[in-house]
Amino acid sequence: MKRGLIIGIVAGVVIISAVFFLFKYTQKESIEDIRSINSEDAVENVCKNYTGLEECSSSLECEWRLNENKCDLIKITDNQGELDQNLEEINPNNLSNTLCNQLPTSSEFGLDDNYYCLAVVNNNPDFCEKILGDIDGPAIPGESEEDLNDKTPYYICLSAVNKDFSYCKLVKQDAKKTCYNALAQLSWNIDVCNNMDYNPSDKQECYFNFVNALYWENKSEEIRTDYCDKISDNLDKNTCLAFKERDVSLCGSNKNCLTFFPQELSFCNGATFKDEDECIRDRALVKRDISICDKLSDQTGRDDCYGDFANHIQQNITICDKIIGISRKRGCYINTAINLAK
Repeated sequence: MKRGLIIGIVAGVVIISAVFFLFKYTQKESIEDIRSINSEDAVENVCKNYTGLEECSSSLECEWRLNENKCDLIKITDNQGELDQNLEEINPNNLSNTLCNQLPTSSEFGLDDNYYCLAVVNNNPDFCEKILGDIDGPAIPGESEEDLNDKTPYYICLSAVNKDFSYCKLVKQDAKKTCYNALAQLSWNIDVCNNMDYNPSDKQECYFNFVNALYWENKSEEIRTDYCDKISDNLDKNTCLAFKERDVSLCGSNKNCLTFFPQELSFCNGATFKDEDECIRDRALVKRDISICDKLSDQTGRDDCYGDFANHIQQNITICDKIIGISRKRGCYINTAINLAK
């Protein structure tokens, strides 16, 4: 779907329910023998023979990127000049703006993410208005009429820039959780979650995600007891208090709490209290050791681990470069840009 923004933003700001994006630091190898490729079919056929990030400057003006264990042709956006002009108008030397401007793109993505990123890092809703222009632009093959006219990315952008939850009420139902969670953490205001009147479970998850993010980012002193009181489940409430005091003894025998504190890697062996990959990711975040992410055998798990590490532990663009999945990488860059702009 053209609106790549929705799921991507929460990927970095919500730790538990990992719900995007790239400055071109990634190492690339030039491939001289594909410079003369002139058809998309030929490009796709050659692509299948490669397993890494590649680049070409053929008549197709394409880039190679490994996506979900397969190569994907990514075309350079026709609107790059417009974005470059926007940067010149604000501050072209600002790293956050540069990151927002140079997200990787493909037929799956329009410019919504770029505009969202620029809007938030510059606190400028004018960039949100540009999303409306993208919505009115040409349809992507296979895009439904509903998707074409969907203003959800626009409303999420306005909610983030204006710190106003009322815009979250206007988004599509499947994006409401993303909107509220992102806004709560962008504004560091847990009361944003209070307005999630459509699903009590999502509201409780929003409360927990909020205090969990404060804990990961070494801001436990900002967790108040009344934040924990909002959490109805007693085990999760005790976990919140453990976050607040940074005291593992408050976890008791609750492994869902213990996982957020120092444990041996063997703690995750055959984990049944949560996904084993998530448990290993917790070990990386707790120990602040990104090499633990490398131990994950599943690429999606590694991508999630790198993304969460970059967004909560060490805001370093080179960590985003480790991510293979395009959407997750876009999310990592957007959240890094936003974090650097704070």
